Amino acid sequence: MGNESAKRAIDGRMYESAARELAGERWDYRKWKEVSKDDNGASVSIEAWETLVATYEAWEQVELLNDMEIVPSSSSKLTTDQTTRESHLICAKACRTAGMYREMADEMKWVVENSQGSISIHERDLLLQAFKGAINVHRKRFDILKDEIKHCIGEEYLARGTIQQRLNGVARSIEEISWSLIKLIDTLLYPKAILDEEKVFYIKLKADFYRYLIEVEPDTNAIEVTLDLYSKAYTLACDNLWKADPIRLAVALNYSIFLRDYCDQHDRGISLIRDAHENALDATISMANIDKETLDLIDLFKAYVEDKANNNMNSTRK
Repeated sequence: MGNESAKRAIDGRMYESAARELAGERWDYRKWKEVSKDDNGASVSIEAWETLVATYEAWEQVELLNDMEIVPSSSSKLTTDQTTRESHLICAKACRTAGMYREMADEMKWVVENSQGSISIHERDLLLQAFKGAINVHRKRFDILKDEIKHCIGEEYLARGTIQQRLNGVARSIEEISWSLIKLIDTLLYPKAILDEEKVFYIKLKADFYRYLIEVEPDTNAIEVTLDLYSKAYTLACDNLWKADPIRLAVALNYSIFLRDYCDQHDRGISLIRDAHENALDATISMANIDKETLDLIDLFKAYVEDKANNNMNSTRK
């Protein structure tokens, strides 16, 4: 590991994925951070990593890497692309921290558009957070302004037109965000999905954003499309996913709510939730450890079913 290797060194953060693959079971993220912690350019060469991780005492030699001469080198297009991709992911997380979900969505859109295959689960979660965060802000505004118009009476009646203009602007934002994600799903995300879990996730997500469009402008055709998407996602989930899989449970919940709110099928929606709840309980009854997301959904289902049962009892008493 002489000067020749050092001269071919490049920012260590660009080689994190390569280093992880080389290290195998010996990978230790804390040690990696020790190597590449210097934001001003602490770096390692890929040749050095190949030598270090091949031995048992690889992580003992971190200081040796830090003592290397650091000379930036030209990198392959693949390495450059990986670095650019990581930059967009880091920026997306920064935007999330700042509450800039529209900008976060733009960053994740770049990641999707420049991915050769399907994106990772982590990237998928960031995509979901970005677009849900961006659209939920406008959905809340839409509901508030819509309610304000209803209460414009007397002298305030003159303000209805002005508020309506603002409401229309919010509606356009909801439509832009929804169609942007739906297009990504149709052209890039779903076509590249391989696993059934991915396919269910994207079909459900597409249905969710069609539902947001319906909230703004109820449309018979859009309702039929959304109903078909939820039905397709639910069938695929029941056929291929574990009974307590969080994605399967989330599909059941949103499908049930849509049946209740837009299809006037209250009983069918409750039956669907009840079945999903019972199946999830059966699947997890002998498990010692269940992830929090699954437990939260099961509890939500239970509350949903019990609330419906109580309402039915009260209606009967009346």
